[in-house]
Amino acid sequence: MLESALEKLGELTGVEVIVVDSASVTDQTSKVANKHGIAAVRCDLPGLSRARNAGVEASTGDVVAFTDDDCEPGGDWLLRLAQACIARPRGLTGGHTRNVLASNPYSSASQFLVDYRYESFENRADQRFFTCNHMIGSREGLRVVTVFDEGS
Repeated sequence: MLESALEKLGELTGVEVIVVDSASVTDQTSKVANKHGIAAVRCDLPGLSRARNAGVEASTGDVVAFTDDDCEPGGDWLLRLAQACIARPRGLTGGHTRNVLASNPYSSASQFLVDYRYESFENRADQRFFTCNHMIGSREGLRVVTVFDEGS
């Protein structure tokens, strides 16, 4: 799945792509990243929050976007997120994700939970919900929310 994600991200120009290897043992994350000319940052302990924090730390830009290796971002994914980030420079912005593995019961259950959370926040002006696999924020905005809690 990482191979496919990196091919999509390789179509983007002028962006820094960072792959974080979250303590993998058998999936050859570093080898796949190197094949695409990208060095992988290694986390010795597993966990999405640790991986995201390592990615933020390794990045050099003022704006950081996140996706996961099992995601297939659309062609305008980064542009749309960047436009939202420009409109709210200190905020974090995300979009909706859609499960393309409808026959996979785990993916379907996960999508059900995500959809429920989106619906529960739909009419709230004071807070928003979005998944971290489809998110962008300024480095300053990420500091405001203390980046990602590694205890969870």
